[in-house]
Amino acid sequence: MKRFLIMLSILINIIFLSLFVYNKFFDRDINNSNSYVENKETTNNSIDDKKELNLEDSNSINEKSNEISTNNTNSDVSNNKEENRKFVLNIKQQIQQKWNYCAPTAVSMMLSAKDINVDQHQLAKDMGTYEPFGTHNKDAIRILNKYMFGYEFPSSNQSGYRLEYVSEVNERVLKLFEDRLKENIKNGYPMYYTFDVSKLYEGKKGEHNVIGIGYKLKKDSDAIDYLYYIDPSPNVQDSVYGGLKIIEPRKLLEAMLTCEEPNYAW
Repeated sequence: MKRFLIMLSILINIIFLSLFVYNKFFDRDINNSNSYVENKETTNNSIDDKKELNLEDSNSINEKSNEISTNNTNSDVSNNKEENRKFVLNIKQQIQQKWNYCAPTAVSMMLSAKDINVDQHQLAKDMGTYEPFGTHNKDAIRILNKYMFGYEFPSSNQSGYRLEYVSEVNERVLKLFEDRLKENIKNGYPMYYTFDVSKLYEGKKGEHNVIGIGYKLKKDSDAIDYLYYIDPSPNVQDSVYGGLKIIEPRKLLEAMLTCEEPNYAW
C-alpha cells in the first residue's frame, strides 16, 4: 500500500509539471503572436504616414505648378498684343538627303502639316526628280495634291494647291500674295516658295524650294512685316533655329523674278 501511494504521488507530480511546462510554452506563443500583430499594425501605420506625406508633397507641387501657370499666363497677357500679330504653323523640320531633293523635302514637310507622312525619297520617285536638275514644280505640286487631296489636278471648285508666276513686284502683286498666304496659314496649309538662291544667300546660285509656315503683321496695320520659312538645305542650317528663316515679303518676291520655274504655290 505504501509503495502504491509513493507511485501515485510521483505520477501526480509528473502531471502537474507537464501542465506547468505546457502553459508556460503556450503563453509565450500567444505573446509572440500578439507582438506580430502589433508590428503589422505599426508597419501599416508607417505606410499610411508615407501616403499622407506624399499627398502633402503632391499638394505642394500642385500649388507651385499653379503659381508657374499663373505667372506664364500673366506673361502671355503682357505680351498678348505682340503675340497676336504672329501666325506660324508648327511643322517639324527636315533636311534634304540629296543636293537636288529640296522639292521632295519641302513637300514632305507640307504633307506632315496634315499628318500625312511620306518620306522625301518616295516623293522624289513620284515626282520624277532627276540629275542634273532636280524637280519641276508642276510635278512637285501635282504629287502634293495627290497625297493631300486625292487628285493631281484640282478643278476650279476643288481644294488644292495652284502655281503662280511672279513677273513683277508691285502693290497689287504683293497684296495678292499676302492675302493668299494669310488664307493658307489660317487653314493650316503651308506655302511652297521657289527663289533664286543668289538673291538671298551670298556666294550661292541656282533655284531652290522652301516652305512658308507663317508671318508676322506690322504693329500699325494688317500688312505683313515679315515671313517665316523653312529651308531644307543642309548648307544653311543654323545651330539654334535649324532651317527656320525670316524675310520681308517684297524681298522674297523680288528673289523670284529671275527663276524659270513657277514661283510659289498656294
